[in-house]
Amino acid sequence: MTTPETPGVLGWILAYLLLTIAVGGWAARYTRTQSDFFLAGQRLGLLVTGVTTMSAAFSGVVFLGGPGLMYRLGVGSLFICLPIGVTAGMLCWLVAKRLRLLAAVDGVLTIPDAVRLRYRSRTTGGAAAVAVLLGSVGYLAAQLLALGVVLQAVFSLDLLVGVGLGLLIVGSYSAAGGMVAGVWTDLAQGTVMLVAAVGVWLAALSSGGGLRAIVETVAASESFGAPFVDPLGNQSAVTAASLFLVFAVGTLGQPQML
Repeated sequence: MTTPETPGVLGWILAYLLLTIAVGGWAARYTRTQSDFFLAGQRLGLLVTGVTTMSAAFSGVVFLGGPGLMYRLGVGSLFICLPIGVTAGMLCWLVAKRLRLLAAVDGVLTIPDAVRLRYRSRTTGGAAAVAVLLGSVGYLAAQLLALGVVLQAVFSLDLLVGVGLGLLIVGSYSAAGGMVAGVWTDLAQGTVMLVAAVGVWLAALSSGGGLRAIVETVAASESFGAPFVDPLGNQSAVTAASLFLVFAVGTLGQPQML
């Protein structure tokens, strides 16, 4: 991987890293109780919550892994995008109001707390805590790997050094500021992701001569060929359906989304 030659790119990356550290320090001043740490004091509002949820859903797995999946599977990889129109509504309709009521009535702070209260069983709540821990370790490992890949590309670091640096920064502001730090850094991240995604899309259309010209070029390519732009891409119908179901249903159970 090569280091970007433009000094401005390095400057923006450094500024963003410093911003996240500053947000963590600021958030630590406003994190005094368990409610502050786990729920940001329930003072976020709709706009901040919406952008933060988007940022949590479209994380390194999607934002960096998604283009890699597209490169491997072709247009069929976009089956992971099809649930977007329904999953958020299902999340609100099925669980959001219930979780909000549990938080108001019994002071629930975490998902295992909600499970324990719902089933009136400490054993069930403990099992939920173990499940969240195991799932989060694997999920966060993928996020840290994505962060390490970015730092490796920008600063020519060793991958393990990039992962370690990312863990240090994220771990520091998370431990110091809890959900307040997580939400406001996610808000900044989500804003950057929106601007960058639109910018890259427009740049690709411009350099490729438009969507039709891009599709024709890819279809005629020896490396990719026509199957790449077929509805299923280079995959079977079962794989496509699996991608849809994992992101349509699986997202509803992700702890950070809940």
